[in-house]
Amino acid sequence: MNDDLTEKIIEKIVETKGFVEEQSDVGELESSDDLGESSSNEGDEHIERIYRNYWLENGYEIDIEEIRRIINFRVEHEIMKTKDFMESYMKIKELDDEEIIGELRRWYTMNATECPLCNKMILKKEAVKYNKEFTGEICKSCSEREENDVSETELRVKRIQKICEGAEVEVMEGEIL
Repeated sequence: MNDDLTEKIIEKIVETKGFVEEQSDVGELESSDDLGESSSNEGDEHIERIYRNYWLENGYEIDIEEIRRIINFRVEHEIMKTKDFMESYMKIKELDDEEIIGELRRWYTMNATECPLCNKMILKKEAVKYNKEFTGEICKSCSEREENDVSETELRVKRIQKICEGAEVEVMEGEIL
């Protein structure tokens, strides 16, 4: 039963994080250290294998060394997982490191932006308009969180208004906020 539960948990993590698992990696991770004290190199190697498997399944021929090279260019993990990035990278991967850095800077300027609320890098085409505290764009997860916060605030305001009505106190929504 524990193996089934473990397998379901791993599948859920893989689905939600957008990773693709490799069965042998899971076994290695479980047996590598029963105390949960794996070295950072083992963790890095596991992440590199996950990225490699992800890109192989999506039709890109890439090896671990190339994944390490991309990571060494300090490409954010959220950006590295996008097809837009990988399509661009595959066109420039034969260049030397300095030229790649220049191309990556241009690519970031044209295609990526930083969410001002959570500071994650996101693709500009996936950004959501935001007009609360400032006019700009934020990531989808921050947008969803903000929508939930707004609806919760609206519910609280309505509850307070009902209480005030019951107490025969006149109060404006702006005063409650």
